[in-house]
Amino acid sequence: MKRLLRTATGVHVWLYRATNGRIGGRIRKAPILLLTTIGRTSGRARTAPLSYLEVGKRIAICGANLGSDRPSGWLRNLDQDPQVRVRIGGREFTALARITELEERNVLWPRMIDRLPALRTYQARTARVLPVIVLEPNNQHPGS
Repeated sequence: MKRLLRTATGVHVWLYRATNGRIGGRIRKAPILLLTTIGRTSGRARTAPLSYLEVGKRIAICGANLGSDRPSGWLRNLDQDPQVRVRIGGREFTALARITELEERNVLWPRMIDRLPALRTYQARTARVLPVIVLEPNNQHPGS
């Protein structure tokens, strides 16, 4: 199953890049971005398609891992290196990723589940509190 998910993710990322997000840029109504982190042990670039919410010049994502009790690899990679690459459609930019503190998470979470209702299901599957991560673009607005 893990191998199938890894293959499906690779195809998704390839299609997204090849079509500038026209294919793979949405899952149902949820917008999708590509987040590239550096592997904490391999040192290699790792890319994950993730749903997101734009909050002004920032972008909020969730470390849901489909509701697994284990955090996603990309989330663990942020501990080692919070500098990331983000692709939304044909636009790419670098950003600094940070896990929100409780107060900020409590503000963002209702907006996220309103826009991305699957997060409610994922939260119900696990005892861990799903982290909300904010991506702060480095010196540019994601829309530029």
